[in-house]
Amino acid sequence: GVLEVIGAVSPDVLVLTEYVHGSSRDGFISGLLDLGYDTPAMSEKARGENQVLIASRQPQATGYIQAPTFTTAATTNFLHRRLPDAGLDGIGFRAPYYKLSAERDRYWSQLEQCMLAARTLNAVFIGDLNWPRSDNYTGRGLSMRRVMHQGFTVPEPEGSWSYMSANGKSSSLIDHAVLSPTVKCTRSRFIYRESGHLLAGPGT
Repeated sequence: GVLEVIGAVSPDVLVLTEYVHGSSRDGFISGLLDLGYDTPAMSEKARGENQVLIASRQPQATGYIQAPTFTTAATTNFLHRRLPDAGLDGIGFRAPYYKLSAERDRYWSQLEQCMLAARTLNAVFIGDLNWPRSDNYTGRGLSMRRVMHQGFTVPEPEGSWSYMSANGKSSSLIDHAVLSPTVKCTRSRFIYRESGHLLAGPGT
């Protein structure tokens, strides 16, 4: 079903977070190639951790923005790829869920530096930030305020949530794109249903 949705939406650049590579994914990778994507790039692998996959229809090159190093999860959930033909830098990532605010603040301090290091690039940071836009005053909220003060923007998408609990009683908007000052967005939207598949919503 995932390949059906990707084929229907047909993105030029595909970023998957919470991806885990292994032999059981060989058919999925072959499916991406059949859809016209070059061999995808993946972040480093570590036992028990998620990865990031980036596939594109044009050549990629290794990016130089280094992943946060606070924990192994911070490192494996981050991938910078350059798209020379498009003049674009794509950084896919997922902010790990840290239970302690001190841990979350240390991670966000490093992530903020990663974003600022890409300020002069045509860069798009995209994925699960685990940051609701209403949060302006915790460590992650302050980091985002400082980044946006440097000219970065966060598009407001069509759709009011990106995560919903299994019982359907709570939802949040924690998945975003963060654009460097030279990148402009003309449209942003969450897709909840495509090609007969429900992509997000309650467990039922």
